[in-house]
Amino acid sequence: MAQDRAMDAVQAHFEHVNWRATVGVCHVDDAFVWTCHVDGRTYAGPDGYATYLDNWRRAFPDCWYEVQSFAVAGPVVICQLMLRGAHRGLLETAFGLIAATGKPVDLPVCEIYRTCEGRLIAIESYFDLATLVRQLGRCPEYRLQPLQMLLMN
Repeated sequence: MAQDRAMDAVQAHFEHVNWRATVGVCHVDDAFVWTCHVDGRTYAGPDGYATYLDNWRRAFPDCWYEVQSFAVAGPVVICQLMLRGAHRGLLETAFGLIAATGKPVDLPVCEIYRTCEGRLIAIESYFDLATLVRQLGRCPEYRLQPLQMLLMN
């Protein structure tokens, strides 16, 4: 039963993201915390939930989550996702702003959802920022010199 309620909360989150809902976060607890482990920032409460999503929606207005796999353990759901969309707006990161590139992204994401009584109380997000920046064409090109034989004396 706890697993069903946990999945209901996570499903409501996916619907909120994929259908770009702008109101009604009844699936989010008042004590909710979203932690983005990529840059160490946290977002608290329903307003924090909306702020985190607004940043992504501004940068990727057509973005959606595609679930790759998930595991449920009582009130905890772990999902491997693919965030898909085109970069059409300003993306705010802890490392600076990235202007729109128009490029599509397929960003692998892992999220851990913690629930209580059918509502989200926490999300922990993990993704590789270098993969995102590379897909946006904003990663510097590093060219290594051809290897030369090293002689040891």
